[in-house]
Amino acid sequence: RHTRYWRDWSSDVCSSDLIEETREPYDIIFLDAFGADSVPPPLSTVEFLRGVRKALRPDGVVVGNIWSREYNRLYDAMLRTYQAAFDELYQVEVRGAGNRILLALPRKMALTRSEFAAQAGALSSGKGFRFDLAPLVQRGFSHLREPVAARILTDAEMLK
Repeated sequence: RHTRYWRDWSSDVCSSDLIEETREPYDIIFLDAFGADSVPPPLSTVEFLRGVRKALRPDGVVVGNIWSREYNRLYDAMLRTYQAAFDELYQVEVRGAGNRILLALPRKMALTRSEFAAQAGALSSGKGFRFDLAPLVQRGFSHLREPVAARILTDAEMLK
């Protein structure tokens, strides 16, 4: 579905499609594509994530939802791939859920757990959510400053 405010890329997408069809950059892009035990390979590569970055405003954010290490053999490589495509990467562990929420920024921006929790709480109340995001962030937030010791996933590897 596509509206002035929302674009649903639910089909099999490659980064060139995303770049070519994007006329105006987005404030936020949600990447929430699950396979049975991983994110589909075409949506896991550094080339795809660099394409996503190009479709994002400089002050925007990419929110990715991936399976955690227990369920995803490519978990560490996926974190490293996000780090290769973006300037900052934050993670929120969703306890008891088996997944991780990634916040990827196309700019350097130091954000503390308390600052992010306050922003998440303000968003929850401002948008009238039936739940408060602040405690979730307070419990599971981490800044992935150091490169993860894993390979960067590429189209050449993942799409063969």
